[in-house]
This record gives sequence, C-alpha cells and structure tokens, in this order.
Amino acid sequence: MKSIMFLVPYLFLGGAETQFRNLIKGLSKKNNYQITVFTLFKKEKKFLENIDNVDIKSIGFKFKKKYKNNFLKLVSYLFNYLYVSLFFLFHFLFNKYDVVISYSMILTPFIPILKLFNKKLIFSVRTASDKLYNRKYLPFLYNIADIITCNSPTTEKMLNDLGISNVKTILNGVNFDDKSNVSIKTNNDIEDIYVIARIHPIKNQITVLKALKEMKNRKLFLVGSVTDTKYYNQLLEYIDKNNLKDRVVFEGFINNISEIYKKADLIILPSYEEGLPNVILESFLYKRYCIASNISANRFILSEKGGLFNPDDYKELVEEIIKFENKTKKQKKNILLENHYFLKKEFSIKRLVNEYESLFKEDGL
Repeated sequence: MKSIMFLVPYLFLGGAETQFRNLIKGLSKKNNYQITVFTLFKKEKKFLENIDNVDIKSIGFKFKKKYKNNFLKLVSYLFNYLYVSLFFLFHFLFNKYDVVISYSMILTPFIPILKLFNKKLIFSVRTASDKLYNRKYLPFLYNIADIITCNSPTTEKMLNDLGISNVKTILNGVNFDDKSNVSIKTNNDIEDIYVIARIHPIKNQITVLKALKEMKNRKLFLVGSVTDTKYYNQLLEYIDKNNLKDRVVFEGFINNISEIYKKADLIILPSYEEGLPNVILESFLYKRYCIASNISANRFILSEKGGLFNPDDYKELVEEIIKFENKTKKQKKNILLENHYFLKKEFSIKRLVNEYESLFKEDGL
C-alpha cells in the first residue's frame, strides 16, 4: 500500500479546496493508498471520518492577521514558518511518504523539506497570477518539486515562461451526483444575482456593486468568507453611500453550495485573477448562466459559452446582463444545456483522479 501525504492550508475555503477534497475522496476509494492529510489552519474532523485509509491532522499553524505593526506581523510569520519546518523535520524522521501533494503560495517555502525526506513531491499552482512573475524565488523552489501541476493552460504557459519545465495541466473535476436533473431557469427578468467568491480585492465584488446601482429590480447575493476586512468595509461603505442596503446580502461561507445555485438567476465572477474557476464550472453543472471578467483563465472556459466583460468596466457588465436577459427562453435553454453537456464530457472527477494517479505510477511508485 502506497502512502500519500496531503499538505493544505484548509479543506474548506474555495475552489482549490474543493478540488483537493475531490482528489482525496477519489483516491481513498481505491483502497491501495494510505492517506494522511495535514491542514494548517483548521482540522476538519467530519471530513472522511469514517474512512479507514484517511487520517486528518492539524498542525495548528496560523498566520496572525491581527498585528497592524509590520514588524510584529513579520515576526509572527517567521515564527510560524519555523514552527512548521521543525514539526516536519521531526515528523519525517519517523514518517516518510511515497507521494506528497501540496499547493498554495504560502506553502512554497516548505518545498525543499517535503522533497528531501520523501520519494516524490507534486506541488500544485492554482492561479494565473502576475505574482508568479514578481516573486523571483518561485522558479528555484518549483524546480525542486518532481512535478508542478496546474489547472489551466494559461497557468502552464506562465510557469513555462518562468523556466519551469516539469509542469502538467490537470483540469478540475466536477461532481455530477444527483445534479443532472436541476431545473433550468429561463426567466424573462433576472432578479437574483449571485457572486460566489471570498471577499477580497482580487475577487472584485465592487464592480458588481457599481453595476447593481445602475439597474433596478435586482438583488445581489455575495457568497464567501471575508478574507480581507478592509475591503469588506469598503464594500459596506459603498453599499451605505449608494442606498443599496435592501438589495445586497452577504451570505458568508456556505457548505451546501447547490442550494445557492438553485436560487440564482445569474452567476457573476468578476475576479482579476483565477486559475481554472470552479464557479464557471459549477454554473455549467447547475445550468446557470455565468458572466465573468475577461481574463485569460475565464476565457479558456467561458468563451462563446457565457458573457465576458472588462473587470474594471461595470457598464460592460450591465450590457452583458441585459444581453442575456433579452434572449428568448429557447435560446437560454439551448445555451445552458450545451454548457452542461460540455462540462460532463470534459471535467469528470474520475479523470482528475486518474490523471493524478498516473503521476504516482511514474518511476515505479
């Protein structure tokens, strides 16, 4: 039985976490892997608790965001990195793994330790962010890993531009269980608009608020955890200043995301950065129309299948909303069904799991 270790910040937060949960669940069903999952921020006791070959542990590592003083914040980060490094140095003296799988920018400093003590390291890059270019140490660290996986050709190209050659694109997987029969919404009027993303400047909810101000008889639901309090307060200030309180609802993080999609008349993804956006895939899954920012990661999936707009131009967003609203019911139905069938063909969880498993089997693992 091969041993696999997952090192992740969270198991529940956003799209990346969804993909890793899908991967862990898929591999656990194979019965030929012993899986250990380390989370840094929160132990999810109920996740796969009844499966014998999955063990979930928490290191108790937390970044202290409450420090306003930059020096104290730096000391906190360094202390936390030191703590986790020492933990793994000691842990790997007694536990070595056939495969280690990890992701997240904050975990890149641990790549040398993860690789040094274990047989194979697969590190995943989940975004097509310009930060990849700006952080000069990343190519050195990424090239230490045996394989860098990403979830879009856009990210693979960025990594190749940085001189990283050991890159493989593995598209996201989507769970189709009991969701093929979700009813299609072909309302004449779009009333309930949903943005499903953590509250952070990168996710650009402010542009949707500006578009909402220009339209009547619409309500906006913002679904996602607050990960930037300053930006959250800016949104609240804009809502208050423009008398939008009765038309904007902050839903927070929602576990049962299917209920959100069922309620939605329209999904908007206004982000400045994405890897391979699960929100677009989930929109296809639940047969909902999606309008997204015109960035390369979104175009890769949504081009000719939904609406695209300049993320800094709320007027373009308004135009895209009205354009879809003005389509006939038959046109709307055809678009949503075609998107759903496309997703089912190209983005199965089985394919996701099999492609990762093929990486384990290389070199005789």
